[in-house]
Amino acid sequence: FNNGLLKCKDSKQIVIEGYNMQYDELKCDTQRNSWVHGLTALILTANEELNIKCEVKRETNVACDISNIKGVTLRLKMPQAELMATSLCSLCHAGIEFIHGKLKCKDDKPIAVDATRDRYDELTCDIKKGWMNGKMLINKEAIQNLNIECKAKRHIRNRSSWKICSKMFGSKISHMKPYDTVEKKLECKQSFEVIRSYDDESYDDEPSTSKTLTCDPSGNWTADGYNPTIISAASHIYVKCEVIACHKDLISGTADTSERDELKCDANKVLQIQGDSHFYKALKCSDGKWFDPSDAAKVQVKEATEQFMIDCILEPCTFEATGITFDNTTMKLTCHPGVIEFDENSYNSLTCDTKVGWSDEGGLVVAPAEYKLFVNCKHFCTTNADVEYKMSSDGSYNVKFKEFAVMLYDDGTEKKEVKNMTCSIRDGWKRDGFAIGKPSNSPLEKLSCRKSCDMHQKRTDVSDADKWEDGLTDSAEKKKLSHDGFRIECKNNRFGGHKSLMKLNGKFVYSHLNCNERGYTDKYGTYLADRFDPVKIECVDALCKIPSAKSLCNSIDHMPEYECDSADYFYFYGDANQEKIPNINHLLCVRKHCTTCSKLAKRGAGIGVDNYSPGTPEKCAMDTCSYVLQCPNNLWMVKRATKMLDMPISLSTVEHSEEQYVGEVTCSSKGNKEWIINADSDNPTLIVEGYCISSVECTKTVKLQTKCQSFWETIHGCKPRYLNDLNDNDHVTCNDFKNMFYKEQGAEYFEEGAESIKCDKMKGVWTVTKKGGNDELRK
Repeated sequence: FNNGLLKCKDSKQIVIEGYNMQYDELKCDTQRNSWVHGLTALILTANEELNIKCEVKRETNVACDISNIKGVTLRLKMPQAELMATSLCSLCHAGIEFIHGKLKCKDDKPIAVDATRDRYDELTCDIKKGWMNGKMLINKEAIQNLNIECKAKRHIRNRSSWKICSKMFGSKISHMKPYDTVEKKLECKQSFEVIRSYDDESYDDEPSTSKTLTCDPSGNWTADGYNPTIISAASHIYVKCEVIACHKDLISGTADTSERDELKCDANKVLQIQGDSHFYKALKCSDGKWFDPSDAAKVQVKEATEQFMIDCILEPCTFEATGITFDNTTMKLTCHPGVIEFDENSYNSLTCDTKVGWSDEGGLVVAPAEYKLFVNCKHFCTTNADVEYKMSSDGSYNVKFKEFAVMLYDDGTEKKEVKNMTCSIRDGWKRDGFAIGKPSNSPLEKLSCRKSCDMHQKRTDVSDADKWEDGLTDSAEKKKLSHDGFRIECKNNRFGGHKSLMKLNGKFVYSHLNCNERGYTDKYGTYLADRFDPVKIECVDALCKIPSAKSLCNSIDHMPEYECDSADYFYFYGDANQEKIPNINHLLCVRKHCTTCSKLAKRGAGIGVDNYSPGTPEKCAMDTCSYVLQCPNNLWMVKRATKMLDMPISLSTVEHSEEQYVGEVTCSSKGNKEWIINADSDNPTLIVEGYCISSVECTKTVKLQTKCQSFWETIHGCKPRYLNDLNDNDHVTCNDFKNMFYKEQGAEYFEEGAESIKCDKMKGVWTVTKKGGNDELRK
C-alpha cells in the first residue's frame, strides 16, 4: 500500500471480502471519497475498513465480474469504438459507467443486451439471481457473458396489461417441465429438484421453494397443491429449478441410502464412486458437500448437488497374517527376513492393485484384489542380535546393528570385527563375502556388537566390570546424525560465548564434539579420544572468551603484561613465575575484567551506594569484585558530564543538572576509572554524581514511541491521533473506541487487547492493563 495505491506483492489479484470480483490494483480517492479501480468508483467509501485477500488470477468467469461484460460496437461519435470490458477504465471512455454496482450509459441512452429489442435504463447484478433491470430478471445468469451497447430509445406503443397466471422463467429453465396451460401448473423435471419462486413484491425476501406451483386465476399461486403463496395470479412471477442438496435421488448404484444424508454398506464391503479409485467405509452430507466422516478435515468428496453413481464392493487388498509388513503407500506385503507363503508358493513380496489384483515381485497376478489373503511369513536369516535388515536387488539381506556399533562374530577361536554381514536363502550367511558354514534356516547366535561412541564410563567405587554409568551429563545432549555417528552439544547452545564450555574427560573442548569411526573429535577434526573409550562429557561455565579457529592466542582477551609468545603459549593471570601452559585444553581463564572505579560521589540527602569498594587485581583473580552499581529497582538521580569517554575527567568542562535514570551504573571497561550509564548502547554516557531515589517519572525515563513508523506492519493501519496524551499519574486509553496495540523493545509483533497504560513510578516501568493480566514495558 503506497501513496494510496493498493496492490498484491506477488502479482496476484485483490479480492474484497463479500465480493467475487478480482482487481489488479485499487486506489483510495479522497476527493471522491471512494475506493476506485481505474476510473470507476466502487460502492465502498474511503473511510470504510477494507477486508481483502490476494488470489491467483482466475481464468474462468466469476459471478457478477466486470470481465464478463463483453464489447460490441457502440453507436457513439466514433462508430467503431469497441468496448473493452476487461478494463473498467475503458468502460468509462466508451460511454459506459459502472458506479456503485450499477451499469448504465453516460448519455442517458438505454442499454441493449445481446442485440435484442429490449432496452434497459440500468442493469445490476445479483450473484444468485443474475443480471436484473430493477427487480426484473433479464434471463442472464451472473456468471454468463453480457454483451451490451448503448442505443437510442425505441418508440413503441404501450403493451397490453400483464396476463393472469403468466410466468417469467429465471435461470435453468431447461430443468422445468412444459407449462401446463390447462391446469396452470409448474413442475421441475427431476425428483431431486424444487421450484424457487418470487415476484416483484417479494423479491427482497428469501424465495420460497416447492415441488409444484399451481395458479388460481381468481387468487394466488399455490405451492404443492395446498399451500397458498403470497404471490398473486396477476403478478410477474419468476421461477427456476434448483437441486436439493444431499437428496437421495441424486445417488445411483448399490450404496445404502436408507439413512438421511448418509451412504453406507453392509459389513465387509466399502463404498466406491464410479470413476474414483478411493474407497470409503461411509460418506456423510452437510454444508454443501459429501465427505468421509473419518476425515477430521472433512475434505469434499462430491458436491451435495451433484449426481453420481456409487456401489458397495468387497473391500480390496485385505489380508490376515502375523509377522507381515504392509506398506500403505506402495500397497506391498513383505516378510523380512524371510518369504511369504501363499497357496503352497513362496514370494519375496506381494503387491495389491485395486484394479489388477495381488501380484508377485515379477508382476504375475496371484489373486483378485477383493480376495482376502491368508498368508504366512516363513523366516530365514534370523539372529539373536538386535539388527535391522536391508534387502538387496538379488534378494539377499545386508545385516546392520540398529545402533552405531562395531559388529563382532565369534568363529570359535576369537571374536573378529565384521564390516559386511549378509545372508540369502540359498547361500546362507557370509562374513565380508565369505561363507561361514551357516545355512539361512539356522539362527546365527554368535553375532554381537561393541558399541561405538557409547559415552559411558566405569564407576570407580565398584570392582564389577559390568558396572557402568552414563558419561553424558544432564548439561549435554547427543544427536544422531543421518550418517553413522553422533554430535554432542551443550543444551543451552552458547558455543563461542562466555557462559557454556564443553569438557571431555576433564579437558576443555572449544566447540561441539563429533564421534564416528575416527573417534571423538572437535569441529576442526582434532582427535581427542578413541570411539570405544569410556568418557565423561559435561558443560561448565566459562569465565573468559573462547578461542576461535584462527590465531588461538591473540583471540583471547589477555592482560597486557602477559602477552602470547611465538608458540601461542599462555600464562595464568596472577602467576608470578609466568609458567607456560602448553595445552590450551587446560586453559580456563586468561583475564577477567575487574572495575577500578572509585566510590561514586553524591550530593544532598540522597541515598548513596555505600556497600561498594574499588576492585583490585587480587580481587579479580579471586572472583570477588564487582563493576556494576545497583539501586533498589535501579532508580537513580544522576548528573551527566559533557566529554568524550577517552578524555581525562579533568577536561570535562560542562556538568548537566540532575536527571532521573532507570538502569545500571557501570564502571567503564576502558580502564579510565569512570562511571557510565547506558553501557550497552552505542553511546554510553559519563556521569560524575549519582544516588538512589524511590520513584521516577516514566515520561522522562522510559520514553515510548507513539508516532507511527514506516516499518511497522499493521493490518488496520496505525492511528496515533486516537491515543490520549501519556502522563505519569493516570491510566491512559485510546478514545473513539479504538483498540490499543503495544510491543516490548526488540519484539517483532505488536500485542493487542490492551485496555490502558499507566506509569508505575516505584518500579520505573509502564504497566499495560489487558484482559487476563498485565504486561510491563521497560527501558
